[in-house]
Amino acid sequence: MCSISSASGFHRLLVMFLILFVTTGRQRFDLHRMIPSIFREENLRKARGTGDAGRAAALRQRALRAGAALGFIGAVGACGAT
Repeated sequence: MCSISSASGFHRLLVMFLILFVTTGRQRFDLHRMIPSIFREENLRKARGTGDAGRAAALRQRALRAGAALGFIGAVGACGAT
């Protein structure tokens, strides 16, 4: 039988859940921060040898694709939370 009988037990449980939620949120933030850099490197690799105009076009395309991917990933995440 598992029960929390004292206030200190409740505080320990609360602290452990807060740590769990903070670390989970941190990992999701890192993932969302990593996606634009992946698109940037991928597009710059494809634009190698095309000069400054090709590099600028690759960076514009990266912004569009990363924004679309983040929007889709956020929508899927929001549906999964319900």
